[in-house]
Amino acid sequence: MTTTILKIIITTGVSAAIDSIVPHAFGEHSKCGEWCQFLKDEKAKHKSLPHGLDLKGDTLQTELSSIFKIFSQNAGKLAPCGSTLANESFNNSVASKAPKARHYSGSESLDYHVKAAACQKNLGHSYVEKVRYL
Repeated sequence: MTTTILKIIITTGVSAAIDSIVPHAFGEHSKCGEWCQFLKDEKAKHKSLPHGLDLKGDTLQTELSSIFKIFSQNAGKLAPCGSTLANESFNNSVASKAPKARHYSGSESLDYHVKAAACQKNLGHSYVEKVRYL
């Protein structure tokens, strides 16, 4: 029961956040959360919009709202946003074993380098000792 309530709360929060994106970009900040710099400073500027200005145009706002509405309606699917930390960590391990600056993909060598990264991820650095005795 508690898990269900938590999912509803998270989904509602994600939906509300998505619903605030388009109005925020058009200078309407009544739906914004505490993250909105305009609630603290009316002279603030958008960091990712041209010249820091609000977007303009009723047609554009209507079109963007219809697109974001689809995402808002699917907030339950978007809410469990998992972390990509594990993937990034593994990619860094592969990059350390087979740097892009060297051309390992032209031979079977790349396969061994990627497997070494997988061993390191699954077994830790002790995999080196275990491989030596095979």
